[in-house]
Amino acid sequence: MKKSNIDLNAMSTLLAVTKAGGFAVAARQLGVPANQISRQIQRLEGNLGIRLLNRTTRRLSLTSAGKALIEGAEPALLQLDSLWRQAGAQAGEPGGHLRVAAPADFMTVLAPERLAQFIGQYPALSVEILLSDDIADLFSSSIDMAIRAGPIKDENLVARHLGASKLIVVASPQLIATHGVPDCIEQLASYPCLAARSRMGRALWSLTGPEGAVTIQIVARLTINGMGALIDATTAGLGAACVPEKMVLDRLDSGELVQLFPEYYRDGGGIYVVYPSHRHPTAGMRVFVDFLLQAAKD
Repeated sequence: MKKSNIDLNAMSTLLAVTKAGGFAVAARQLGVPANQISRQIQRLEGNLGIRLLNRTTRRLSLTSAGKALIEGAEPALLQLDSLWRQAGAQAGEPGGHLRVAAPADFMTVLAPERLAQFIGQYPALSVEILLSDDIADLFSSSIDMAIRAGPIKDENLVARHLGASKLIVVASPQLIATHGVPDCIEQLASYPCLAARSRMGRALWSLTGPEGAVTIQIVARLTINGMGALIDATTAGLGAACVPEKMVLDRLDSGELVQLFPEYYRDGGGIYVVYPSHRHPTAGMRVFVDFLLQAAKD
């Protein structure tokens, strides 16, 4: 019987290329040169004696043999990765490279000096924070964990609660001086407003007040898909906005912003740090989660 020499590194690389849709993207995710990935795939195809990928100048796709191989091997590779991480997690000193997906404005609420203190505490650990408002797929990428707004309904994720997410309606003194304060919450529908997301210049604000839930369709003069930029635009007087309370506390204290209708708020469902339940957390993941929990508590 011929001895089987399974190239697990090449198999993992093939899986990464398949998920990424190309060599260049997979190379960036894995932190290696694209030509190194290409050589690994060629070596794997040579060892097996079959073609696994169809390559053209425009697209990359699995052959039928490659598809069958990946579909069968992916669960085993994920389990092996989990076992490897579990074994490495037993080491006392957190180390390696940690990739964390977070909202675009995450660094506006996490003090850089606290992050610097954390990194200084664990010299063998490096942290890569990927800022984007897109929801990262933790099951098909090399991202270890993510910061997300809840509620978290995916039972395949371990979710640790960092804190509440309460949104309030704020405006600048300049805007109020020009347009006044609306007499009632419903008048926000005709008040100059800004939004983080809208459809054709209109957005729905679902708020909770003394009489219960109320939904208002506002006309968004400006839509910005970044909370920090939205708060800056609100401070500049471009319109009122519904924003996370914790992100504007200092501006409310300084008078740069004023809260409209303090008895109304929107429950954002909480903020969580999540990671796949099938991945045993490494020592680096554990200390970073503890760091986030302590930072949120403080």
